[in-house]
Amino acid sequence: MFKMSKNRRSIPFLLTVYVGILGALALSVGYAYSSITFETEAGAAQSRREKTVLDERIATAREIKDALRRPLPGPEPLGPITAKLANPAGSKIASAPEKKSRPKIKLPSAAVNAMAMDQDRSRLSDSYTVPDRAGSGGW
Repeated sequence: MFKMSKNRRSIPFLLTVYVGILGALALSVGYAYSSITFETEAGAAQSRREKTVLDERIATAREIKDALRRPLPGPEPLGPITAKLANPAGSKIASAPEKKSRPKIKLPSAAVNAMAMDQDRSRLSDSYTVPDRAGSGGW
């Protein structure tokens, strides 16, 4: 039916040519589209965006760094003392009041020994009583 001529090119070769031409065309259109910039109101608004909290903190940190880099000036020297005291120190020195001393009474040694040797057992036993733990007042 069909006669095959020898002048016909093969299908893979033609497919490669078509894909190459379409690829070159796609690359040239993509390059042209990427070099064009579209200015819109939204794009301009994004470039002039509001300051965020992070931007403010970065600016504050830079100010602090700049302030810390600068040396602090030394304090100014004080002027001479020209004022006088409102209440000058008096010549009297305050002292503690004198203590009244009791007159020392010399007791005879017999009286001192009698007080030291007072061993009245009845008076001692009345002042010190041992509680009864087993009684009704116990635990």
